[in-house]
Amino acid sequence: MRLCTAFVFAISAAAALPVQAAGLSPEAQAIVARVKADTNINAVCKSKSDLEGAVRSATMALLKAGTLSGRPRAQAQEAGNYIATNCGSL
Repeated sequence: MRLCTAFVFAISAAAALPVQAAGLSPEAQAIVARVKADTNINAVCKSKSDLEGAVRSATMALLKAGTLSGRPRAQAQEAGNYIATNCGSL
């Protein structure tokens, strides 16, 4: 439960810039792409809990596929911050 709470605060606390300017890691870019491919991004952007769930699901799927390495929690937070900040333009 504490992980989820920390994840919620991390997503809402930091702001990210567009992919090129922010220099998103390749793993965070993969999470963003997976969220965009697997969800209705407009619906996800309307609810913080839906966004968190979408990022969590995308992260878990990519972990299971062996696509992510390193620090998946940090990568998910990076991707979640980017999506939350750029919802209107995704």
